[in-house]
Amino acid sequence: TYVPNRPYRVLLVEDDRAQLTAHAHILHQAGMDVRESTDPMAVPELLEKFNTEVLILDMHLEKCAGPDLAALLHDDERFDQIPIIYLSAETDGQFQALSQAGEQILAKPVEPRHLVAAVSRHACRYRKTRQQLGALRASLYERERQQHALDAHAIVSITDAAGNILYANDKFCEASGYNREELLGKIPRIVKSGLHPPELYADMWRTISRGLIWHGEL
Repeated sequence: TYVPNRPYRVLLVEDDRAQLTAHAHILHQAGMDVRESTDPMAVPELLEKFNTEVLILDMHLEKCAGPDLAALLHDDERFDQIPIIYLSAETDGQFQALSQAGEQILAKPVEPRHLVAAVSRHACRYRKTRQQLGALRASLYERERQQHALDAHAIVSITDAAGNILYANDKFCEASGYNREELLGKIPRIVKSGLHPPELYADMWRTISRGLIWHGEL
C-alpha cells in the first residue's frame, strides 16, 4: 500500500455519532489526518480552516442532504475541486448525488479496506492535481519575470508565421519611432532602415522560419 510523505487530509461529516467515530477510527488507523463533524452547516467554515483533500458526506444528513451540501460547495471556487465520497445505507438518490459532482458512493456498512482505498485514491489524485497546478503557476510567474526583465533591457517584437507583428515592447516602439497601434498587424518591413541589402533580410527570415536563432546587427 502506498503511504504518502504527508498524511491525507480528510473531513468526515455524519450525524450518527457512533458511525462517525467508527469511520474516523478506520481512517486514523490508516495514517490519515481526519477532522470530524456532525453538523453539515459547519462544513464551509471547517474547509476554510482545514486544507481538505477528500470530503466524506453521509448521503442523508438530517440538517442538509449530502448532495445539496455538495451543490453549495461546488458553487464556491475555493472548494469546487475537492473530491466527495458519499456514504449511504440506501440506493435511492445515488445517481442524483453523482450528478451533483459526487465522486463515489460507498454502501453502509462500509468495509474498512474499501473506505481506505477510496479515500486514498481520490486524495492522491487531488494532491497530484494541486501540485501540478502549483508548478504551472510557478512556471508562468517565472516566465512573466523573465519577460519583464527582457522588456526592460531589449528590443522585442513577436510575429506570426506570416510575419504580421503581434507584439512589440516599449523599447521596440521607441527604437522604431512608431507607437504600438501603428505596429500591430504590420509586417517588420515597416521598420526597415534601407541601409541593408535584401540578402540580409532573406537570411534572417529563412533562419527564424526554421526555428533557429539569427545573429546579426541592424
